[in-house]
Amino acid sequence: MIIMNHKKIITGAGIVVIVSTALVIVFLALRSSVTTFEECVAAGNPVMQSLPLQCLHDKRVFIEGVPGYVQYPKRGNVRNEIGDIHVPIQDEFENKIVYSVADGNFNEALYRDHCEKRGGTFNTCGSVCDEDEICIQVCALTCEF
Repeated sequence: MIIMNHKKIITGAGIVVIVSTALVIVFLALRSSVTTFEECVAAGNPVMQSLPLQCLHDKRVFIEGVPGYVQYPKRGNVRNEIGDIHVPIQDEFENKIVYSVADGNFNEALYRDHCEKRGGTFNTCGSVCDEDEICIQVCALTCEF
C-alpha cells in the first residue's frame, strides 16, 4: 500500500514537471513571436501613453499603426554629471536629449527633473530625430534647449 502511494506521488510529480515545462516553452515561444503593436499589447507588455501609442517588448518598441518595431535604447542608462539622476537616454543632439523608456520604468517626474537641472524644457511629445532629419512622427520624451 505504501509503495503504491509513493508510485502515485512520483508519477504525479513527474506529470507536474512535464506540464510546467511545456507551459514555460509555450510562454517563451509566444513572447518571442511578438511582431506587431497588437501582439505586444496582447502579451501584456507596458503601453506608453503617447500619440501614437507605443508598446515595449524585449527592448523593442512597437508603434500603433506602424509595421515593424524600433530597437531601443541606443545608448542605455547614462549617469549624468548633474546630481545622481540616472535616466536612460536614447539619443543626444546639440539642441535636445531624447529619453528612452525602453526599460519599462516610466517615471515622468524623473525625466522632467533631469531636464530642468540641465536648463532645458521638458516635452512629453517631442521628436526622436534631429532638426534636419526626416523621420516618422512619434511622440518621445525630450529635453529641448
